Amino acid sequence: MAYSRWFGSNWYIFWHANENERDRSTCLLAIWDKDCHTLPYPVVKKMLEDDDWTPIGYPPGSDIPEKDTLVSCVKQWVKDVEETYPSDD
Repeated sequence: MAYSRWFGSNWYIFWHANENERDRSTCLLAIWDKDCHTLPYPVVKKMLEDDDWTPIGYPPGSDIPEKDTLVSCVKQWVKDVEETYPSDD
């Protein structure tokens, strides 16, 4: 599922297919802009909670293009993962 596509945006963000997906920790989010990053749920969740986008190449204080779009898409993906896998056990 794509949360953002290139058309009209700097971001292409989607739930990355993963044949080993079995719980939250194995879910992957692809975040593409100038670089391509594929990150597991725990890293994405921490990145969102800490507002630290270093794992995708934006250290604290960096100017992140269309940050509102990025944050909105990441929040929606986290919500979808948590609804798909209600328990982290």
